[in-house]
Amino acid sequence: MLLFAPMLMAQSETGRAALDGRVVDPSGQTVSAAQISIRENQTGLQRKVLSNMDGQFRAGALPVGDYTVEVTSPGFGSARMEHLSLTVGETRTVNISLQIASISSQVTVESSADIVNQVDPSNSVSINQRAVEQLPIRGRNFTDFIQLTPNVMQEANRTGIVVNGQRSINSNISIDGVDFNDSLQGGQRGGGPKESVYFFPQVAVREFQVVRNGASAEVGRTNSGYVNVVTKSGTNSYHGESFYANRNGHLTSPDAFGNDSGSNAQHQFGGAVGGPIQKDKLFFFAALEKNIVTIPYTVKFDTPSGGATIPADILALQGSFDQRNNPLVAFGRMDYQLNQANALNVQYTYAAQNGLNFGGASGQTNSASTNNTLLDRASQGVKSAVTTVLTASLLNEVRGQFAYDNRTQQPVSGLAQVDIKDLGTIGGSKSGTYIYNATRYEILDNLTWAHGRHNLKAGFDMNINPQQQQRESNYGGAYTFATLLDYQAALAGNKSKIQQYQQTLAANGRQGFFDSTQKDYALFVTDTYKIRQDLTVTAGLRWDGQINPQPTNPNPKYPITAKIPSDLKMWQPRLGFAYNVGGNGTTVIRLSAGLFDARTPAYLMQRVFTDNGIDTLAVDSNVDPNVKNFLTIPNPLTSVPANLAMSSSNSIYAFDPTFRNPRSGQVAVTLEQQLDRNTKVTIGFARNSTWNLQRRLDQNLFMPVMLGNGLPAYPTFDAANKLVQASGYNAATGLPIYIDSSGKPLTPKVARPDTGIGAINVNKSVAHSSYNGTSISMQRRMSSHLQFGINYTYAFDRDDDTNERDFNRQPALNTYNLKLDAAYAKNDIRHNGNLNVLYDIGHGFTISTLFIARTGMPVKPVSGSDSQNDGNTVND
Repeated sequence: MLLFAPMLMAQSETGRAALDGRVVDPSGQTVSAAQISIRENQTGLQRKVLSNMDGQFRAGALPVGDYTVEVTSPGFGSARMEHLSLTVGETRTVNISLQIASISSQVTVESSADIVNQVDPSNSVSINQRAVEQLPIRGRNFTDFIQLTPNVMQEANRTGIVVNGQRSINSNISIDGVDFNDSLQGGQRGGGPKESVYFFPQVAVREFQVVRNGASAEVGRTNSGYVNVVTKSGTNSYHGESFYANRNGHLTSPDAFGNDSGSNAQHQFGGAVGGPIQKDKLFFFAALEKNIVTIPYTVKFDTPSGGATIPADILALQGSFDQRNNPLVAFGRMDYQLNQANALNVQYTYAAQNGLNFGGASGQTNSASTNNTLLDRASQGVKSAVTTVLTASLLNEVRGQFAYDNRTQQPVSGLAQVDIKDLGTIGGSKSGTYIYNATRYEILDNLTWAHGRHNLKAGFDMNINPQQQQRESNYGGAYTFATLLDYQAALAGNKSKIQQYQQTLAANGRQGFFDSTQKDYALFVTDTYKIRQDLTVTAGLRWDGQINPQPTNPNPKYPITAKIPSDLKMWQPRLGFAYNVGGNGTTVIRLSAGLFDARTPAYLMQRVFTDNGIDTLAVDSNVDPNVKNFLTIPNPLTSVPANLAMSSSNSIYAFDPTFRNPRSGQVAVTLEQQLDRNTKVTIGFARNSTWNLQRRLDQNLFMPVMLGNGLPAYPTFDAANKLVQASGYNAATGLPIYIDSSGKPLTPKVARPDTGIGAINVNKSVAHSSYNGTSISMQRRMSSHLQFGINYTYAFDRDDDTNERDFNRQPALNTYNLKLDAAYAKNDIRHNGNLNVLYDIGHGFTISTLFIARTGMPVKPVSGSDSQNDGNTVND
């Protein structure tokens, strides 16, 4: 007989799969120099390896696919296994027993994969091709499927993917073995704040793996999860597909205010085609998708006070308006088997996005449509890879890519923003024009060596990331009026009715424009060692280095603005065990632990270049009322007026000299149990404790006093320029009370140790988070017409700074006691569950559904006014 022992999975392969095993004779003795021929059934790709002195063999960097394996050795009959399916990220192990040639010339066995992963210590879930193609998903953004795993959620205000409670910008996604992340803003490419991350055609995705814990040392630049994606490719047969999906506006009910939402509609269409150019040698695949979405909203202003009549030009701004977001995405690849030892892969990605009234509110708002922006986005990428079989036990992969993602958001109107407190908002957007341009040059090389019971892998990764960013607070200017009557009086010439005017302006060169380069380097080595047939250990060490750009024009008065620290000390040991209980492949215990370092996106670094107290100046009529004399309502200023007092309102941004990247200590343990041939259940516990998380603190404040209501209040200066602390608080309003030396109440103003500057905002590595989650998952692959996944997570997520990468906000309550902010994190979900089901009813028809449910997330309510007297309105 031919005996194929249970198929095993070992160390993850990035964007690829691998096959290894052991060849023995009927008595169990190893067979050396056996030839193992491996052929991919759809493309004809072939690989031949030999078993070593221990009978071991390995074939790495295999494309995901369906394989036939044939084993021959002199004196023995051949063994043949057909339809051996290899999925992304797995190393499948087959143990083969050859029979004496006189007993059997050849035995063929039909293969079916074991449902339980037996030797991989990492905690992962694979989303297979059928799920990607047939489960319903509104936006056709394949990353949304990541939520169909335990310990995962979608971040509330930026739609990023949160794994094990960590910041979504610190996750890592790879497509076909190369980086698919945004070095400027963090997170996956296309995932900017408050916008769709529909950035890659779902029709081109074959399958992907979500590694939540225990990733090998090959994986870096993340303290969160890792998503390992592989795309479709051409085969020896021509295949094509097309689709059209529609969400009809007539099925949308009126909104909560009774406004018609009939224009709420979505059209999605596209397709893919692939096939051979030269059979068994050269293949192509191409995919294209278009999304046309319209989201209506209604502008309705408040009724103004004082009996004021709304002018006709403002009334004309009311009504129904549409937001539009129409991305186009494309993907193409060619695969060329140059010869028996070398394979070439070339890929191209394209994305374009145009948005009208981008960022507008849904439902009803009192902000005019002119207050929104127009989005223009273009992205392209080229990737190439060469896989070379050096010897039967030595293999090398080299990959490289060039990619860019350029995005511009321009205001619909060139006017300044006008906020009228008893009416609403008219004019343009105070944010002005945003520019986000990110480019990536990447090259990486991995060398794999199979030696005895060891599978060794080592490599390097280099990323050069040129970036440009333009963003500034009040870039477009902002007027504030108490009433509509005041606005009308100001238009008539009474500028004293302007309650406040704010704008930032360039003192030197281009305002708020950051143009520099980040560099990321990595080295790793990892080894998977099978101690016994039922016990496997994976150990590795990774080093990451991030070299940050340095400010070109630091402020000489503030040396802290002269340097952004790089991090070259990211040493990350990893260790994992997999114990196949009883050796029968139905019960496996996994344990993994290690250190994981994330990167710091350049988004946080722009303001060190542009907001240093000398390059960008802040104009504020509350600081110098004379600015009103230079205003032409409702236009913004075009230059810095002469002889205005501005320095006290200007802030500077800097990095602490000891700043370093976030670091997580992770540990996970899981028990995986087979229920039947096609169903398994997994119970696991994961802990992630992260240090060095970035938070920004104002260092130009005196120490506050703690009031009886538990909140800190910062001091003010009296008329004699003496520092006065709050003596109590108003029980009705909660506001602090200040009394000067003569016993008179004081109206507080922010007191600063350095009176020549405003806030000194310093990025520090001082925040901490901790996540503890217990999960249970049941997975059934397609059998008897049914496939499903059920996941439930019970978790606690705490931190002392719950932000992602805020551009403006400094949310710390007390910069002298940061532990006051320790609480449940914004991503804390006590109960989180999801279900996905596919039922094949035959004749080409499938019924499918997704269901996601969770308990609520914490919210931090803020008053919007500076009741703590620290010049900050987001922490009260």
